[in-house]
Amino acid sequence: MVSSLIDFGNSLASSIDSFAVDPLCKAIGRPPDQIRIFVAFLLMYPQGWLMHYFIHGTLVRHLYSITLGVLIQLYIYGFGILHVILMSAVAYAMMKFLPRDKQAPYVMIWVLLYLSYSHLHTLLYNFGGYEMDITSYTMLLVCKLSALAYCY
Repeated sequence: MVSSLIDFGNSLASSIDSFAVDPLCKAIGRPPDQIRIFVAFLLMYPQGWLMHYFIHGTLVRHLYSITLGVLIQLYIYGFGILHVILMSAVAYAMMKFLPRDKQAPYVMIWVLLYLSYSHLHTLLYNFGGYEMDITSYTMLLVCKLSALAYCY
């Protein structure tokens, strides 16, 4: 079941790429990963209207937002979103189990070290290349998680 779901996701992503991303890559002369995030941004406008007019209720809106966010990240970054899940899970576990007066510096150190590891990994294995990888999202996540830890 999981493999068929992954195959369906890959086929859907390749059809979006062949319909929207590949022609734009040829027209603009940019790599597909940069165009893919631009296409995802453009697709969010109709999703916002859909959510405003048709999706009501707090639980349904949260589930819709989580599902759509995970699917968009899978489309843009692939299974690199496992880094986001690991980084967030460890930060939330630290906030849950460490004393509140001491947790914020530890969470901030954790997310900064993990981001540094991700940047060093990119530097070592993709030196001189410019590709959209998961570090573009984890840089924002560092700000969000460390602010959450200080405000928690």
